[in-house]
Amino acid sequence: MSTADKRQNFETLCRAVQNRDIALLNCQHSTTGEMIAVVCATNRLENGLLEFIPLARMLDANMGEFLCKCVSTDPPGNPELN
Repeated sequence: MSTADKRQNFETLCRAVQNRDIALLNCQHSTTGEMIAVVCATNRLENGLLEFIPLARMLDANMGEFLCKCVSTDPPGNPELN
């Protein structure tokens, strides 16, 4: 996923939170069948129903178990980050 795609996903998440159009749902993983927590944006349809758009999976364990080190993929001095 490119940096631009990541930024767009993050901005979508921020807008959803600001508009209170966000939900945390338990969903079934399509491959393993495992139940996982998923952060979803909500979309109100014309017929009054809600559509849920998955944005992120919540980790259910210690982050340190999955990650070695977090590093920025943006070059130093990137004006978008300042």
